[in-house]
Amino acid sequence: MKRFFALILILICFVTLLSACGNSFAQKTPIQGDGFNKPTASPYQSQTLPSATPTTYRVYICGAVQNEGYYNVVQGTTIGDAIALAGILPQTVLPTNLQVYVQSNMQIVVEYLCDDAHHVGINVNGAYVISNTPAPNIPADVMEKLHNYYIQNGVITNKQILKQILTEEQYQQNHYKFFVAEEDYAKAN
Repeated sequence: MKRFFALILILICFVTLLSACGNSFAQKTPIQGDGFNKPTASPYQSQTLPSATPTTYRVYICGAVQNEGYYNVVQGTTIGDAIALAGILPQTVLPTNLQVYVQSNMQIVVEYLCDDAHHVGINVNGAYVISNTPAPNIPADVMEKLHNYYIQNGVITNKQILKQILTEEQYQQNHYKFFVAEEDYAKAN
């Protein structure tokens, strides 16, 4: 029986000591504060988490789109999303690899639809224009105007110049059939 009382006494001392330690800890590092919803101290207050900056890629989009040019896109952007940024036209043919992710310094040449077939546009500074060779789906007078401009003025660096060379009707009927290659676009932009 003496052992039983001794054990109870030891247990009471242990609980009292544990309680005293708990109160002492609570007084030295207050976490609850005045009210239950307002902590006064936190071990995380002085720490800041690093922010993740997404990687940005520069891509060049040309061909059968509304606005050829450079676009900055974040890592994880698909080719389809990038083409949408440049503006989809009624003649735009979206590629089959729409879900492929854009890579840095990528050039995307968007095809066009004519007579139920897909066509790659003609480079406004390419062999067809320089040599004034007939090109598929493009009227001879349009090719001749581009050829004459190239001979007299040199490289066409954007579609705004194309719009100045052609009549409004010629431009509307043919602008999506041409593209400015990135190296030519980069000369003025």
